[in-house]
Amino acid sequence: MLAALDGSYNTPYTLSMTATTMMRVSPATRERVMKIAAEDYGGVTADEALQLLADEHWERQALAAMERFRREDPAGYADYMAELGEVEALDAAPLDPWESEAAA
Repeated sequence: MLAALDGSYNTPYTLSMTATTMMRVSPATRERVMKIAAEDYGGVTADEALQLLADEHWERQALAAMERFRREDPAGYADYMAELGEVEALDAAPLDPWESEAAA
């Protein structure tokens, strides 16, 4: 077997084995995750449910940080929102002259 440049001996077989890992959780926790997966996420796998839960956690943390920013630095938050409005205006779809003629 040939070593890769980094000294590892990965093969397609060993790479597929490293794509997942085991995690020890109690049976009760496993059942809670599977219930959430079934009831809230349409029956996705436990892995997908955990990814979604982690994403939702990150989103709650980001929203809480923005709320703290708004509360603790109203002027800075107002500046941020004004700048965000300017950036979003740049992302607006260009007007299509053909669309306005079709509506007439």
